[in-house]
This record gives sequence, C-alpha cells and structure tokens, in this order.
Amino acid sequence: MNELEFYNQQFKKYKKYDHDRSYVSAPSFDSPEGYFAHLVNLYSNTKNTLVDLGCGDGYFTSKLAKFNATVIGIEPSSLISAANELLEETKLSNLSFLQEDAYQLPFDDNSINLVISRRGPDPENEVFRVLKQEGHFVFITIGEKDALSLKEIVGRGQHFESRIKVSDELKIKYRKAGFIKIECKEYLYHEYYSSKDALKEFLHRVPIVENFSKLDHSSIDTYCEKFTNSRIKLERHRVVLLAKKSS
Repeated sequence: MNELEFYNQQFKKYKKYDHDRSYVSAPSFDSPEGYFAHLVNLYSNTKNTLVDLGCGDGYFTSKLAKFNATVIGIEPSSLISAANELLEETKLSNLSFLQEDAYQLPFDDNSINLVISRRGPDPENEVFRVLKQEGHFVFITIGEKDALSLKEIVGRGQHFESRIKVSDELKIKYRKAGFIKIECKEYLYHEYYSSKDALKEFLHRVPIVENFSKLDHSSIDTYCEKFTNSRIKLERHRVVLLAKKSS
C-alpha cells in the first residue's frame, strides 16, 4: 500500500487523519511541533501566499489563514473532502484546498512566499520552482531512529533499512535543488501508551509500519513485554528542515 492509498483508507475509516490536532499559538523550541510552528509563524506575513503540502483534513492549515494573505492546502487523497467541509464551516475567504499532486503543483514559477509540509511530501525541485526569491520551505518529518526498537521486532517500517541520517539526506538533496540556506534540527523524545491495545490502535492509524495489520499484533505484544509498569514507551524522532531560496 502506498501513502496515497493509506490516506484514502484513513478517510474511509475515520473521515480524518489521526494526527495531533493542536495548533501551537505560542510555540516552544522544546518540541518538534513547537519549533515547526515557530518557523511557520516567523515566515508568515499578512502579504504572503502560503502553500501547505499534504494538508490532510486541513485543520492545521486553516489556523494559518489569519497570518497570511492567501493560504492554499494541497492534498491528493480523499481527505480533501474533510478539508473542504472544514472550509464550509470556517468560511475563511483567503483559504482554499486543492486536490493536486505536490510533485506537479498548479502554480507559476517564483510565485509563492512560503511552502510548508507537516509530515507530508517534500518535492524539493518543485518547491524550489514555485518559491519566490528569498522564499522559504519549512518541513517536519520522521527521523531514522523513530520507533526503531519496535521496527526491529516487527521487521519493517519507515526508514528501517536506511543507512543515512535523514537530516544529512535532506541537506544533500535541498542543496542539490539550489537552496542556499539549509538548516536541520533533530528531536529525540518518547511517547507513552496506556496499554498494548492503545499502541496497536495507534499503529493502525499511522504509516510508521507499512501495511500494519492484525498479523503484526504478536510482534507488538513482544515489544510491550519489556515494560513492567502501566506505561508503554515508544521512542520518537523528528527532523525539522528550514530551506531558503537564493536571492
């Protein structure tokens, strides 16, 4: 199952993508989501056009409308229906959602001030093409150490067989695309789950382990055996990228 099929399945089951729906209005550098929100806020401007790649159900995207002149969410999956329902509810005149491929954006060259992607696609060449001079791309993604001990037991997962650091890979490809300022900040932290069933339900809703199914439940039981207290620990790894187009 590819990512587009996964998110279509998410919409069919849950009518939304099960993500952290919090928007950080006063972001902290202490968390990856907080730092990502800080960068988005820093480069937002009431004269800017912002494009959000892989906007999902549009919740996070909608919160950016008051900080930018125009906000456009790009989503290829069926989640675009949830985003458009949200648009009907909010009635924000400067917000829109398009069902498009992030690798073939429907924008002119040098036309966008700020592009962001919150654990979505990062088509470096297409982002470079549409950004104005001195425009920025802000991206948060999964690092190679994310849930690594769990993936070792299951035998697969995002970046499981990667032999290069995600931050190094990002720097290489964005430099090759033509960006001049490239910064990566990494976060290692833990999440806790109240039970094996809670962790299994979470893994069914996210793409950490591709094609996760009931056949994998015994592996999760094995992973959870080492936790003798009531909380099950999962290591998380996030990478936040900031890339600036040359002037």
